[in-house]
Amino acid sequence: MQQTSDGGSIDSERYLDSRRIATVIVLMALMVYGVAGLAIWIIYNARLEQYRANLLASAQNKISLLEHITHSHIFDDHSPASPHAIDEDFNTGREPDNQDPSKILSHLANAITHSGSFRQTGENVLGYYEGDDLYIFSSREPEGAGPYILKRADPLPEPLRRALAGDSGTIIAKDYRDKKVIAALVPLPKLDAAVVVKMDMSEFSAPYRRAIIVTLLLGTVWIIIYSLIFWREGRRIISKLAFTEDRYRTLMDNVPLCVFLKDGNGNYLTANRYFYLRYGVNKKTIPRMTDQAIFPPETASQHLADDQRVLNEGITLTGYETQFLNGDERIIRYLKCPLKNNDGDTLGIIGIHQDVTQDRRNSEALRKLNAQLESQVRLRTAQYEVANRELESFAYSVSHDLRAPLRAMAGFSEALKEEYGEKFDQTAADYISRILRATHNMAELIDSLLSLSRSTTGELKIAPLDISSLSQQVVDDLRQADPGHCPEVVIAPDLSAEGDNWLIRNVLENLIGNAWKYTSKTPSARIEIGSTRATPPGEGSTEQEVFYVRDNGSGFDMAYVNKLFRPFQRIHTQKEYQGSGIGLATVERIIHRHNGQIWADSAPERGATFFFTLDHLSHADHES
Repeated sequence: MQQTSDGGSIDSERYLDSRRIATVIVLMALMVYGVAGLAIWIIYNARLEQYRANLLASAQNKISLLEHITHSHIFDDHSPASPHAIDEDFNTGREPDNQDPSKILSHLANAITHSGSFRQTGENVLGYYEGDDLYIFSSREPEGAGPYILKRADPLPEPLRRALAGDSGTIIAKDYRDKKVIAALVPLPKLDAAVVVKMDMSEFSAPYRRAIIVTLLLGTVWIIIYSLIFWREGRRIISKLAFTEDRYRTLMDNVPLCVFLKDGNGNYLTANRYFYLRYGVNKKTIPRMTDQAIFPPETASQHLADDQRVLNEGITLTGYETQFLNGDERIIRYLKCPLKNNDGDTLGIIGIHQDVTQDRRNSEALRKLNAQLESQVRLRTAQYEVANRELESFAYSVSHDLRAPLRAMAGFSEALKEEYGEKFDQTAADYISRILRATHNMAELIDSLLSLSRSTTGELKIAPLDISSLSQQVVDDLRQADPGHCPEVVIAPDLSAEGDNWLIRNVLENLIGNAWKYTSKTPSARIEIGSTRATPPGEGSTEQEVFYVRDNGSGFDMAYVNKLFRPFQRIHTQKEYQGSGIGLATVERIIHRHNGQIWADSAPERGATFFFTLDHLSHADHES
């Protein structure tokens, strides 16, 4: 079973979390049922009071008419017995001439029995005494049925008993069927009678019972659905928190640093395994420990002062201190920062101790080594500069020494051709032409070697460059030198960079010159000079500005791309396209001196595109 940092069981903690979720679900269900029940109860009572008032008012309105008839002695022997006749006599104000109470009660009984019932269980009841007999008439009895006759001493249903006793208003009690009813009581004391208008409570409460059942069903369904969702989400959150806690514990216990937490009073709350091992503290006793119990008094006092600054000012403190562990002096780098909640309130301190003793020793050894290396670099740099100067001097000397006999060969060959050309046969004339071409090629080769030497020697003179303008100058020179070839040339405006003007012009002369040369046999030839945002090939490269020279000429097979930038390596034969084979090697060295990259993309008969970057910022380091 996995253990927490304070010795507790992670599984038991997660079990307790699950029980808490279940408890929350049950409490929420009870709350929902309680709120729904309370709402229904309030509505039920309000509706009951309103209905009792309406029932009483209805009964009183009906009986007030009958009572008025009784007091006015409206009925006579020939008056109609229906309620409609009673209403008609009352409205017309016709005065009957008969005042017999028995007739009045008879007509009242007749009116009650013919008045009809309201609602499904509604009933109108009239009761009156004649001597010791009690006559009871009901609107629910079939027409023609006689009254119920009871004795005065017989027990009566509570609503009729209380009405005959003179009570008025509304009550809830059981009637003669032993069913609970809501009844309106209207006593008629002058006639020793009473009227009860009642309805079963079951009919009144039926909608509310249905509402309770529906509420329970819907509430149960809702609670089940919500509980499933809440349980699933709760378990997911617990799992995520548990995973986060596991990662936190794993990180805390395996990071090779001493990590600890303190509360707002500077007392330790917890720490990781390395802290316990380094300072010999038991993880079960560290809660509420102070620095005085772990470190010497001077160190503990400094820690307390640092803690107060972090808590009061909310700053992060870093620094170094010297500790003696088992008699060995150790250099400790410490970091302390405030532990805050989401509201920004400081709750405590997070601290880290790192033993940097070995790092200090390594740094000192590295500093001495760097000093030695710098001395060696300065020596090697001086030797490199001397070698470069000697190489440059040698290149110029060789170039000068080779040019003199070469010029002599070319001059004598021209003289032979001009003065004795008519005397030579075809073979001799061909030999002279070959000598002239060879001397010309040799002169170009010497110039290329000299250019290659200059590209790797001498100091870079970094300055802002107008690539568009330099490209246009190269194109203008090519048009003058080769007016018979007229490709379409597109130069993007505002191309700029920084670099050595002479060397970058040499790059453009080689790249644009190659594009000019390899489009000489292409109809509708096109050359484009521009830039784009791209990521150069190679590990660690990032997106940057990349210049390119593109043509739609003869192109080449990418299988031979590795030969492009090697001196004297050619993809096309001398008969196809003339050249020294040194131009691209020179270009690559110049680009590398500018800490850039150059690469190509091509296909046979589909043209070629040469890309290059310039990064002058690091050229000094690159030179070293």
